[in-house]
Amino acid sequence: MDAVRQLKRVWIVNKRPERRQSFIERMTPRVKAELAAASSAEEAVRKSQIVTTITSSREPVLKGEWLQAGVHMNAAGGNMLLRREIDDEAVMRSDRIVIDSIEQSKIESGEFLSVIQTGRRHWEDFAELRDVVAGLKPGRTSPSEITLFKSLGVALEDVAIGKLVYERAVQRGIGRRLEL
Repeated sequence: MDAVRQLKRVWIVNKRPERRQSFIERMTPRVKAELAAASSAEEAVRKSQIVTTITSSREPVLKGEWLQAGVHMNAAGGNMLLRREIDDEAVMRSDRIVIDSIEQSKIESGEFLSVIQTGRRHWEDFAELRDVVAGLKPGRTSPSEITLFKSLGVALEDVAIGKLVYERAVQRGIGRRLEL
């Protein structure tokens, strides 16, 4: 995000203060924004315009009641049906939900399971990232909209990046060939 947005401050949350501080110390030289410790997820979310979660939590760490108008959420962890980073209220308060792949979300996105099963949301309410990028579906249409991007990652992207890394390593004569 630091590469595409001019972030002023990034609030860092971790249940273990020593790990939070270690992360801040490691990352500060690598980003332009100020990295600051937040005492809780609630504090960080209430103070932020962009919220990113990357956890392996089975229980939501982000609650919809904390969201302010105009916030954007990136939920990038929890890629199993039994894991959820955000609660139902956060999903329901989202005016626009964009995902990598609807089919993949049906088998990997625990965040959406409850709201889909209870009929409060339908897969037709979601847009795939490729359709938003291509202009086939709208992204944010007003500054007050709450938006959500659920990233599960697409295996094809991983393969493409792996191929590129391999080709560059071969060109530079670095790396080690492994026999499989």
